[in-house]
Amino acid sequence: MTPLLPCWLYPSIYRLFHLRADSKCGDGTKQLFMMAIKEEPRGLRNNNPGNLVKNNGKPFDGEIKSDDDKFKKFISIGYGYRAIFRTLHTYIEGHKLNTIRKAIYRYAPPEDGNDTEAYIRSVCSQTGIDENQVIDWRNHDDMVAIVSAISCHENGVKADKNEVERGWNMFINTSDIKKHL
Repeated sequence: MTPLLPCWLYPSIYRLFHLRADSKCGDGTKQLFMMAIKEEPRGLRNNNPGNLVKNNGKPFDGEIKSDDDKFKKFISIGYGYRAIFRTLHTYIEGHKLNTIRKAIYRYAPPEDGNDTEAYIRSVCSQTGIDENQVIDWRNHDDMVAIVSAISCHENGVKADKNEVERGWNMFINTSDIKKHL
């Protein structure tokens, strides 16, 4: 049995818990207790909602030294979302991987142990974009939807739309991107 703990001991908004409101304190007032605590998803702990893997390439803006063995870490979740936008931009412009199918096969290849087909279905289902529709990286609505879906697939929780928008704004206002608008 999981011990009951006062919920105020765990203030993180990303903690997933089941509240029990039927317990009464000694004075008769009801109090909320946590039944179970799950750790925040790794990607969110690292401010890396796309679970971008460490590499020897040039660091992203906002990337900081990571104590994680596999994944990058960012100073804020907005910078983590910016990095996903940047990655998709590179896929689309630099590698001509301009559909969800092509981009996800590069982003989460089966040889890395990913169920790439399930990933593609997940992103397409969440965005309403066909897997073979050509993606324009300048299209705000499509890009925000795709990045939100990637974050949800990677972390198992819906993306914070305000933070995704923050990442988009940081990405789109980068000097080398602005000159191509």
